[in-house]
This record gives sequence, C-alpha cells and structure tokens, in this order.
Amino acid sequence: MIGKLAVTLDLVASCLALAALTGCGDSAPPPVAPGSTVASSEPTASTPAAGEVSGRVVDDAGEPIASATIRGYPIRKESLDETWRQDHTRETTADLSGSFELTGLLEGRVYLSTSAAGFCGTASTRRECLTDDRDVEIVLTRCASVVGRVFGPDGRPLADAHVEMRAFAPAPGSQVARGGTDRDSVTGSGGYYSLPSLPLGEVELIATHPRHREQSLFIELHAGDAITGLDFHL
Repeated sequence: MIGKLAVTLDLVASCLALAALTGCGDSAPPPVAPGSTVASSEPTASTPAAGEVSGRVVDDAGEPIASATIRGYPIRKESLDETWRQDHTRETTADLSGSFELTGLLEGRVYLSTSAAGFCGTASTRRECLTDDRDVEIVLTRCASVVGRVFGPDGRPLADAHVEMRAFAPAPGSQVARGGTDRDSVTGSGGYYSLPSLPLGEVELIATHPRHREQSLFIELHAGDAITGLDFHL
C-alpha cells in the first residue's frame, strides 16, 4: 500500500512540474458567470467599420462659412427610432476655410443637415450622401434681417410688444436651415425690435401687445436684405 501511494505522489509531482515548465496553468481561461457574455477582441461581420464624410461649407459667392454646424446620421430602417438616430448622429464644425470632416459614422448612406447663424438653407443644406464622399459642397444663403419699432395709439414707443414671423412662402430653391432663423423679438423701452435671420420669400410679421390690437405686415425678403424702419402702429 505504501509503495502504491509513493508512486501516485511521484506522478502528481511530475504533472505539476510539467505544467510549470510549459505554462499550461497560465493559459486556462477565467471562469465565466452563468448568463454573462465575453466580448470578442476580433471584429465581427455584424459590426460595420466607421466611415466619414468630408467637404466644405460656402456661401453663394463661394466664400467659406466658418463655424457652420454639420450633423449626420445613417439612413437605415432603424433611423425611424429617435433614440437610435440620436445615438448614431455625429456632429462637427467647419474650420476657418469652411472645411469639415464628419467621422465615426456607420458606413453607407448618410443624411446631412447643416446650419450657421445668419444663413438660410439651399437645396444642398439637407442632403443624402455616402460615407466615402470626400468632396461634399454645402451652400448656404445669407438670410435677411428686419429692424424697426412698435408704437402705441398715442404715438409713443411701446415696450414689451411681441413681434414674430407668423408665416412665410419660401423663395424658389430656398429652405430654412435648422437653428438658422430668429423668428421673434420683444421690444424694450424704446420700442425697438430686431429679427436678424429671417428666411427668404414672402414673410408675414405680426406685432402684438396685451393692451392693444395686433398689426400684421407682409414683406418680400431676398438674400442679404437688411431692412430698417419697418414700424408697427398698434
């Protein structure tokens, strides 16, 4: 019995020594808890590689528009889900030369939306492209501005009057870039209002005040218009 026990102990010692020499003990995988998933270090076919879109944002004269904001998200059936779309939307800002690179996009078709303060959209402002497009040109048109005053029935400047764009018929080929228009204004003690970024086309402006009747004016706006002295008399 003692002889057999000695032989068994010798075999165990030999196995431990062999494991130490070959490093087999270090290569054993760690235990995995039931129901858990181990992330793979290798890329899978279901995970598409990230793509990018690059180009330039300019005005009608071809001059660069610095600080324009470009947003993009992949066009897929999942895009109908707002949460999914927000999670996969990427955003960047054009540099001083108007150039931009939008990276981290899922490969395939992408929807781009561009805006800049003081500029309105054109047909290229909202567009589809592919993640391998490297020469996308986006053209923005300078919006119109209107400044004036609001007066009461006694002819005095009216404070706390509200002036807003109620409706408009866009000019041909013109769009309103998201975040690119200021559509309302509240007058101060001098009765002044300012609407610095209105879309192009026929615009209806309405002035209202809690103690007076409202007044509306219709005006045709063109690119770069800077209209002053458009006053309301309530």
